[in-house]
This record gives sequence, C-alpha cells and structure tokens, in this order.
Amino acid sequence: MPRISDQEFNAVSALDGPARYRHFVKRVADWEQVWSIRDSTGWVVSNRAAARQFVPVWPHARYAQACTIGAWQNARAAPIPLSEWMDEWLPRMTARRQRVAVFALPSDHSVSVEPSRHLADLESLLSEWYGDG
Repeated sequence: MPRISDQEFNAVSALDGPARYRHFVKRVADWEQVWSIRDSTGWVVSNRAAARQFVPVWPHARYAQACTIGAWQNARAAPIPLSEWMDEWLPRMTARRQRVAVFALPSDHSVSVEPSRHLADLESLLSEWYGDG
C-alpha cells in the first residue's frame, strides 16, 4: 500500500465532498483496493437515515483509521480488493438498498452515492485507462 504523506493527507482532507469523491474513485482504481472499517461484529455501517444504511469507505487505510472515533472507536481499517468491491459488494448493497458513504472525515460528512452510480464511475474510469478488453 502506498504511503500517504502528512501533506497529502491534509490537502485531500481539505477538499470538498465532490472533489474527495473524484479523488477516491481515481485512487481505488489505481491502488485496486477500497478501505472500510470493521469491529468485533463485522463491517461497520452507518444509519444516517432510518430507511437506509450507509457503508463507509476510503481510498487508504490512513483516512479510514482517522474516522475510528466515537461510536467507531473500537473499529480498525480493513482492505477490500477492488474486484470484490465491484463484483460482490456493490451489487449486494444495491439489493439491500444501502448506499456508499464515500470518504467521510471526522469533521465532515461523507459523499452519499448509490452503488450503481459508483460502479458506473469506477467502470468508466477503468475502461478509459485500460480499454474494454
């Protein structure tokens, strides 16, 4: 996993939500990993709205670990391979009517994205980079 300098961590953390989302998509496509957090009961989900659950994700362990405070203080960052994220997690989240909570910060809310849109954004970028075949 690439190292994130303090300068990059602070600069990316200062971006607004849409810019963090774009950064997230590029980084997870490049590094082929998504990071979320787990506690002793499994993967953490957030219930911002009673009708929907949100699965929080980040492009790097350092950002995820920075959010293990408060209700998530006993959680730890854990990687999800990009292929598993795209092939298993996002379709399952769609079926469960969950949303992706991209790049939350301790001081800011995440960007909420439908799994189908997030998958389309990843596929579009990967196709642009590597072609369809």
